Amino acid sequence: QNKTNAIYLEVFDYWSKRTFCEILLSELGIDRPRGTIATMMMQALRLLQDDPNRLMIIDEADKLVDKGMIELVRDIYKGARIPVLLVGEEQLPQKLARYERCENRVTAYGMANPSDLDDARALAKIYHPKLMFGDDLLVEVVRQTRGVASRIVTSLAEIGQFARANGLAQVALTDYTGSYFTGQAPRRAR
Repeated sequence: QNKTNAIYLEVFDYWSKRTFCEILLSELGIDRPRGTIATMMMQALRLLQDDPNRLMIIDEADKLVDKGMIELVRDIYKGARIPVLLVGEEQLPQKLARYERCENRVTAYGMANPSDLDDARALAKIYHPKLMFGDDLLVEVVRQTRGVASRIVTSLAEIGQFARANGLAQVALTDYTGSYFTGQAPRRAR
């Protein structure tokens, strides 16, 4: 699945404990998981214990805390003894504080830094490997998006469409006449 063989779960608002278990087992290679939550958790723990160095990354982990499901993650950490990386909103540490048994297992907190030019270059190579972006354009993308990676990716997609529509193999700031995704809602013209 990826270079590190990590298990990656992106939590959604509609998830229940059952959904969490089903998605986890699916990530672990189980086709059509079934059973009670307890049965599925035990199966997941057995599979995870086979590789104790395998990392589990849980994105939007604050949603698990909000729904009272973070104890499932603690059970996985405790039962499988694997490293777990929780990714979430800025308030995740404060939310975890309500669950002392989970908070006690946190070994480090880190905050995401805004993306910079090097990050924008890397994202451009990943998402548009055949398109050459001028550094001046990437600097403007980072500025307009305030370094938010998801906005950079969306802006790069816009630029990619612009380049295709105009038959360009490379795009510099002076070439690009499109918009950037800033996260701001468009305003009605008056």
